[in-house]
Amino acid sequence: MKKKEEDIILSSPIIGYARHKIVLDEGGKAVDYIFVEINKTFEEFTGLEASAVLKHKVTEVLPRIGESEFDWIGFYGEVALGGGNRDFEQYSRPLDRWYRVFAFSSEYLYFSTIFVDITESKSGEKINISSKRDYLSLINNIPGIVYRCKYDELWTMVFLSSNCYKIFGYEHTELLSNSLIAYSEIILEEDRSIVKLKIDQAISANRSWEIEYRVRKKSGQIIWVYEKGSAVFDVNGDIIFLDGFIFDVSEKKSYEQELVLMHAAINQSSETVVITDVDGNIKYANPAFVKTTGYQVNEVIGKNPRILKSGETDVSEYSRLWKIISRGETWHGEFHNKRKDGSLYWERASISPILDIKGNITDYIAIKEDITDLKEQELQIDYQSRLQSILINLASEYINAPLDKLDEIINRSLAEIGRFVESDRSYIFKYDWEKDICNNTYEWCREGIEPQIDELQGIPNEFVKWWVDAHKTGKTLYVEDVFDLSEDDGVRQVLEPQGVKSLMTIPMFSCGECIGFLGFDSVVHYHDYTEKEEMLLKIFSEMIVNVENRIMAEEKVVLNESRFRALEDNSESITQIIGIDGKALYVSQQINQILGYSPEEMIGMESTLSLIHDDDLPMIKQKLAKILVSSGRRDKVFYRYMHKDGHWVWLEATGCNLVDHPLVGGVFLTIRDVTEQKRIEAEIVETLKETETMNKFMVGREGQILDLKHEVNLLLKELGRDVKYKSAEGGF
Repeated sequence: MKKKEEDIILSSPIIGYARHKIVLDEGGKAVDYIFVEINKTFEEFTGLEASAVLKHKVTEVLPRIGESEFDWIGFYGEVALGGGNRDFEQYSRPLDRWYRVFAFSSEYLYFSTIFVDITESKSGEKINISSKRDYLSLINNIPGIVYRCKYDELWTMVFLSSNCYKIFGYEHTELLSNSLIAYSEIILEEDRSIVKLKIDQAISANRSWEIEYRVRKKSGQIIWVYEKGSAVFDVNGDIIFLDGFIFDVSEKKSYEQELVLMHAAINQSSETVVITDVDGNIKYANPAFVKTTGYQVNEVIGKNPRILKSGETDVSEYSRLWKIISRGETWHGEFHNKRKDGSLYWERASISPILDIKGNITDYIAIKEDITDLKEQELQIDYQSRLQSILINLASEYINAPLDKLDEIINRSLAEIGRFVESDRSYIFKYDWEKDICNNTYEWCREGIEPQIDELQGIPNEFVKWWVDAHKTGKTLYVEDVFDLSEDDGVRQVLEPQGVKSLMTIPMFSCGECIGFLGFDSVVHYHDYTEKEEMLLKIFSEMIVNVENRIMAEEKVVLNESRFRALEDNSESITQIIGIDGKALYVSQQINQILGYSPEEMIGMESTLSLIHDDDLPMIKQKLAKILVSSGRRDKVFYRYMHKDGHWVWLEATGCNLVDHPLVGGVFLTIRDVTEQKRIEAEIVETLKETETMNKFMVGREGQILDLKHEVNLLLKELGRDVKYKSAEGGF
């Protein structure tokens, strides 16, 4: 109804007007209606004041309305839900009045009534209309066309109310008596036969008709109209006229078509659509809801969506949701809900309020998308990210970890991976093959879980033989349910007192031998351990084995160093390591006895080569260059080195290239003092020179010379040198 028409009706002193909203029960049946708007004449006709009527239900205003022979609520419910128009005369028992009523609906769930009080007429008096003029005013202000026509093929109009122009674009005079065009001709050709058939059927059944069809306006525009009419008979039972109302229902029809399309789209949508009332009780759910939740629609109508709660969504989020939608805004978020079969699923939801024409919230609509698969992918990505973070943290902790901190680091690592896989215990066992037992060496327990490390010591391998044999062959052991093991199984007898329900263990191998195992225990709940947990344990086991090997290697280094120190302390040689730049990296204590320097003084020098005799330095550098050509190369050299007090000392050095060795990193030298040896050699050489000189003057004295050579050979032999002189026979 347009504003101008609405104002006329509202201000009319002879027409009562009221607008209402139907109230439905869980099954969609009309059970009440609420007064939304009334005019002053309504108050006068009914004796009901606006303050006692507006925003109240009819069952509150007229508690005895249900006792009436006429079903007012049901009748008006059909109008509000199905659309269309109704006119009738009816007695209202609660008000003790007769009314002529015209009811119509232009919006789903809403209906309006315009009526006149005909109580006096029913008592044998005329309706209180002062003149024909007042009657025509009433007819012309009805939001539609009142007509009277002949029962012929052209539907020849004999009366039309002035609203004819507003609806058809024709003046009523242009249609009266077919003066410009017959009414049948403006009915769309495809609909004419249907209109005639339905009117004929109604007349034959002696009832009124209601029909919707299309007409072409004078402008050429096609509109939908609703017509309700009935036949008027003479005393002989012959039809004189057809009387009725015609309303433009194009907007309603368009709305209905939109509803049909929307309903089809919602029904075919893969997204869940749920409509609730203002209290959150479900009024509608589409097929996708059934598919997603497992509940049939009739199982949830009238119930609150809280039946889907899994307990996984924070209660505060529900509180925030209601605050937002109660303000008339849209809430966006995610739910972790539970299906009818108990399985959990994720859905992303948008919940919006539905408002009436006055902006009041009447319902809520939720559109939800099942994102379980997407959430699983996100969880997988998150799991992989956290797993990668753990592995990086473990690797960084175990690389170059101080030996005195390893116990602390291992215990911390067991806690981290235990929490990550949601186990109740994580632990390390070591096998002692000499004693044929296994011992719990490290253990982490979740809060509230009883530690078992003290009880799990010295377990005989024979008692859990199949368990040990599996570890020896490198098998991962996964026991889904400890109680599935036989009661006399040693493994069950060890695990059951600990309260273990499920577990997984991974053997540790070093140099091809099983040295122990790592594992996870589940005590509070059964746990489905997967390949991911197995992979994490395997990587962690490799780290632990590497740590074990490193400990053994470092212990071996310490032992070798101890042995080296013992040999060094009892050696008369200097042990020294120099870098490729000639700087001392290590010097033994013997240097103090031989050269007068302390090890610290030598290590602090810019280069130990600076103390070598100038005549020997080129040869030393040449030898050093040759040694550095390849790893492991050895060479020997004699040279002079300056003592701390300034005199020269002859040294013999044997060098080996150990630059690439992780514990050496330079040229390893063994140096001994050969000063005395060099002095004796010099004396011998000098003596031989003198002997050769004398020999020139002792021709014919071969026997004496032979004796002298013999003495020299004896001396050289005593010094460990090569024999210089031999007789022709090969003797001395």
